[in-house]
Amino acid sequence: MVAMVAQTDQTCYDLDSAISAASLTATSLPLPLARESTHTGGPVDVQQFSVGKFTEIYACLSGLDSVLAVPMDRQSLQLYINNIPRMEQECNQLGLKASASQAARIMGMWAQMIPCADIRNSVKELRSRIVDELFGVCFYYVLPNKASMLAEGRTYVDPFHRQTDLKSAHDYFGKEILQRFPAIAIDLNECIKCYVYECLPACVFHLMRATEIGIPKVARLCAIADAKPSWGAVLERAERLTQKTKFDDLPEALKPHIDFLRSIVADMRSLQRAWRNKVTHVEDRLTPASSEVDMQDVHEILVATHSFLRHLAEGLPPWC
Repeated sequence: MVAMVAQTDQTCYDLDSAISAASLTATSLPLPLARESTHTGGPVDVQQFSVGKFTEIYACLSGLDSVLAVPMDRQSLQLYINNIPRMEQECNQLGLKASASQAARIMGMWAQMIPCADIRNSVKELRSRIVDELFGVCFYYVLPNKASMLAEGRTYVDPFHRQTDLKSAHDYFGKEILQRFPAIAIDLNECIKCYVYECLPACVFHLMRATEIGIPKVARLCAIADAKPSWGAVLERAERLTQKTKFDDLPEALKPHIDFLRSIVADMRSLQRAWRNKVTHVEDRLTPASSEVDMQDVHEILVATHSFLRHLAEGLPPWC
């Protein structure tokens, strides 16, 4: 499960319930916990947070309670104690300051060779603080209907667990598009985040910005001299060349690419149908005409934009 941490007034996902429901065993192995990147998606600041990894390391702390209750050499105990600084890092990332301080205190006790009975009590206190402080953090999770935007990520110690993660633009749109048009990588990554978080107008905005990169390139292919051609002018010229101009009358540079231009015209028409009344053309810019878009609208625009960019990346001549 991928969860998002945010400070808003919407209903939150209660991580404490997930921890309480988890099967916590004393034989849990310590797991390395890698922090995911922090980013801004739509109108709220969000941080990606792995519920699965956090729950597993919390389970390791529960295992410590049993391990510290029996005689064991420090070398063997170290394997379990290693989870304390990992949890300290997680708590700091989530803003659980009291829990992070307690984790640091436990590591100090361990370094000073404090008896295991005292460390055991401190570990119990750490677990209690974590639960208490989690009630002060709001969690969201990505719904299963966004599966097309999710992918299994890196493998950790347990080979059966692979962390679900948001796809990057490279994963979703394909490396060909990003290699040909690296300038739109930020907008494509942001459109994925906005789609998943259902910041729909923002998603359309980023898709439009990505689409704009193709307008001057198709204009160049169509021999349009305007330095800032509009979408409508480019489409009108492209349709005239592909539908109303004999092959012998086409510009020489265009003749080898006329089939490609026909596919681009089809993509541009698909985009216009997907946009409907949601997007307007102002000079050389595409502008949102309404903030009232639903998921179906955005999905159609996403699919049409993907097709348009893929065909551009695959077939656009290098001189455009």
